[in-house]
Amino acid sequence: GELDPLEELTKDSKSGIDPRYAHMTIAEIAQDLFESPEFQVFFMRAHQTSHGLMPHEKAGLYWHVHVLGLVLSVSSAAIVQGGSHSITHALLRAFQAEGGDFFVLSEVDKILVKNGKAAGIRLTNGDEIEADVVVSDMSIDLTLDLLGQEYVPAELWAKVQKTKEPPRDMNDISGFSRTQVLWGSVALMEPPVYPQHEGLGYVPRLYMGEADPAKFISGEYQKERWEKGMADQLSLLVAPESQWDPTRAPKGRFCAMVEEFSCHVSRFSEREWLRIKREVAHKMVEEWGKYAPNVTKESFIEAHISTPDDVRQRNPNNSGGGWGSYDMDADRLGKLRPFPEISNYRMPVENYYLCSASAHPGHGIGRGSGYNCYRVIAQDRGLSYRPWEARGL
Repeated sequence: GELDPLEELTKDSKSGIDPRYAHMTIAEIAQDLFESPEFQVFFMRAHQTSHGLMPHEKAGLYWHVHVLGLVLSVSSAAIVQGGSHSITHALLRAFQAEGGDFFVLSEVDKILVKNGKAAGIRLTNGDEIEADVVVSDMSIDLTLDLLGQEYVPAELWAKVQKTKEPPRDMNDISGFSRTQVLWGSVALMEPPVYPQHEGLGYVPRLYMGEADPAKFISGEYQKERWEKGMADQLSLLVAPESQWDPTRAPKGRFCAMVEEFSCHVSRFSEREWLRIKREVAHKMVEEWGKYAPNVTKESFIEAHISTPDDVRQRNPNNSGGGWGSYDMDADRLGKLRPFPEISNYRMPVENYYLCSASAHPGHGIGRGSGYNCYRVIAQDRGLSYRPWEARGL
């Protein structure tokens, strides 16, 4: 019964947050907030970028506030010099500087439990590593699989197993992630030129497509993706990386990230996904060329597009082929995520915690699940969660 901060704001008439929005669909809110078809489509498509949900679904207050910030440029997109892997490498160096060790090719087989508490891990090679605290950055199904059914309440175990089932149809939202994208980089001989407005080439996230809300709301766009892996008319996102970060491409050349949504990986075989991988790159260039005429087959150098099948094979947390490990609709947000009984980052045995995208506030770069989990661990162990204050920082 406790209200979260956003729910509290709906009680405040000065906040501007209409409490109805917590229970309205994405399409309903788009039509309620905006008159222009362009902004209605922009709002619905930007929701997909954030969580993959469709216009007829309820995303909840958290996402509506987030997406409004995106479409109204309250918070801009970030582009990291040298690529986003630079952040990972910097974090790794900071971790090692604090005395941490980092291991690769060390697959975990089991969480060790002693006297009802997590006490370490066992690797697939048989090695056992003792620990006072075990923290999982995996999807919720893998997190509890490693713990074992004997330590998980039966009702919770059944809920988690259901999330592993592939969708029955395109409207089935039983728990898998809807974040399946055809995503990667396209290299061109020269930067795109947009006759409508030369500044469009610097927009960090440029959406291209028809201003037709009916196509989104009717489900036609989703149906085409489900049946063919991509829509007949793309709703393309282009992020001009090399315009902001010259390390991405040689001088005079151009590189951009591209994004278009697809469908659950189970819809197609590996061979079919390879076909889609080839076809969509050329289709993206063709669609892009409608708005920037100098983007043509002749100016195209190469593309590297990841399909849902590529994602599944790279990362066992993303078995559905999406970049989010667990859906983010209104029924799986905040105190409901991943399930109400384990929404406080504590797993069914003591000293075992969840810090992944399966926990609140969910998937996406820069989300707070790791920090939130850290605060819970500090609380459980009687530690200050702001140790830098003691050092006068």
